[in-house]
Amino acid sequence: VSSRTADRPSSVRVSDAARPPLDRDAYRRWRLIEQPQLAPDGRSLLYVLAGPDTPRALCIHDLDRGSHHTISDVLSAAYACGSRSVVYLTGNPDDASAAPRLHVIDGTSAKAQPLCAATDFDVSADGEVVLATPPDGGGLFWIDLPTGHQRYLRGAADYAFAPTGAA
Repeated sequence: VSSRTADRPSSVRVSDAARPPLDRDAYRRWRLIEQPQLAPDGRSLLYVLAGPDTPRALCIHDLDRGSHHTISDVLSAAYACGSRSVVYLTGNPDDASAAPRLHVIDGTSAKAQPLCAATDFDVSADGEVVLATPPDGGGLFWIDLPTGHQRYLRGAADYAFAPTGAA
């Protein structure tokens, strides 16, 4: 070891000493970005923020205006009707007594509308149809977003969307 390197502290020790330790409290403050999606028209971005000790939240950013909208207790979300709407599932995974609910928010008015009780959902490729699984699992909700028409398909369990968007 030369005297020049022995006299200098290592850069690893300096940076480690300057940083506070990563403890459990620091970890609990971290929020993770889940389900990031850029709108099909590229004008907005959505994602779900999640953390160990914080409620999940849907964040929708309007990239043209630089504004954003946040909705609490969101489990998952997806764009629908092109980029005009966002379908999202709300609920608290720690509260078994409250059934998750499916909602749609119109991007032009930012007004949320409840659709149905559901535990999971999928949006067709064209963004016009939503299929949602009710909490009892005994069928499917078929929801036409442009018209608002809903049908309950009793006994249906498995489904798939065709490339055209048909269920």
